[in-house]
Amino acid sequence: MTALFPYRELIESSSRLADVELLVEVNQHCIADANVLLERIDPVLEATREIALQECEVPVEFKPDFFSHHSDDVLKLNKLSSAVRFASDVAAFNGDFDKAALYGIVHLDLANATRRGGLIVDHLVAVAISDRGVNALRSLRNRFDEGVRGNLLAALSRHEREREAHSEIVARDAKWEAESGCEDDGNELSEDDLFDPDSELSIEQQRDLVQFIKAFGNRPEAEMQAIYADLDRRALAMTRLLSVDLAIRSWKDRTGHYPHSIRELEPDILSSVPRDPFTDGDFIYRRSEDSFELYSTGPDKTDSGGQFGCWLAVASGGYDLCLDAFDCCLDCCAVESGPGLIRRLWSRLWSWRRLDFVNNAAEQ
Repeated sequence: MTALFPYRELIESSSRLADVELLVEVNQHCIADANVLLERIDPVLEATREIALQECEVPVEFKPDFFSHHSDDVLKLNKLSSAVRFASDVAAFNGDFDKAALYGIVHLDLANATRRGGLIVDHLVAVAISDRGVNALRSLRNRFDEGVRGNLLAALSRHEREREAHSEIVARDAKWEAESGCEDDGNELSEDDLFDPDSELSIEQQRDLVQFIKAFGNRPEAEMQAIYADLDRRALAMTRLLSVDLAIRSWKDRTGHYPHSIRELEPDILSSVPRDPFTDGDFIYRRSEDSFELYSTGPDKTDSGGQFGCWLAVASGGYDLCLDAFDCCLDCCAVESGPGLIRRLWSRLWSWRRLDFVNNAAEQ
């Protein structure tokens, strides 16, 4: 029961960011404003770091109205995650890579705190939070020294040990639906109510995205569960790829060359080399004199020869998954990203319980 109190502390801490407008990006034109904003939100971030995130557990109630109340908590945690990513970006821009790495570790702990004890919606938001943390860390991985890499490897290992199994979340979600008596009310909002004239997307693009969301929500339950499971494996694959990537870089620093096989990394750098969660085998690794490739086959379990794509492309087959998948997204996805529209859809369609996956997928 005590685990519920750290979770409430986390929500209260997140609530202090309600009126904060974070900068979309950090660059030389806005770094002065970014530093001022970071000073403003730093007390919240410090309070978050002092919370026992490893003990947080979502206080699920098997009642019909739980989800409507809990949705506010989820949105607050998502805002906190954005603030942590912002702080990491500011630290990196200022050249403080040690601090940026610490924020990355906070992100991983926050992801576990968001999913532990929760429902599918909590799991999906946790995946998005984990993505932000991994994306921040992988973008700086060639800037970390040996000591920071060692700390990150330990944190990544702990993150996986403390990560609640997806199967437990699915079972709890099914129990919640069965015991809460929650059913769709059959009401649908008009598409015209969802369109945003101020969106960066055209009305036609917004219409296509709404149709995509509706089609996704109407898929059979078994197909939806398979998608959630693959999404969970993808998040796990990304943290494991980051671990192996960091270990390879440490090996290079120690020996002057890249390992012939990732198995050489154990036991000196990694106690055991993490496996690809899609194939349960080794990640695919190729080296040259001055670089290397490391990737997962993704759900199709087929090596596409290092043809990398965003998650939607990888999930469809014919593409491989690498740490830099975050950079490929806008080039290979049929669904264009629209953050403003996504936020509008999130707020207007929260009653569609599975929308958060689309939110995450469309922003990836």
